[in-house]
Amino acid sequence: MGPARYGVMVARVVAITYGKQADDPSLLISGIGRAEAMAYRDARGQAMTDPDWSEIECRLRRAYRSLKAAVAGG
Repeated sequence: MGPARYGVMVARVVAITYGKQADDPSLLISGIGRAEAMAYRDARGQAMTDPDWSEIECRLRRAYRSLKAAVAGG
């Protein structure tokens, strides 16, 4: 399963957890972003470098900003 499809599933779980709509764009962006960060990590395996970890950190920060916006959005 690719990150886009898995990310939608992540967004659905978060929607249930926080009582939000599963189709909220911020939740979808967050879920897909988190899944893409996981896929990025998995693709590199043992060859991870410090710049790779920095890239993952940036991706996750963007994803969690979207999650925060969705949860705070009432």
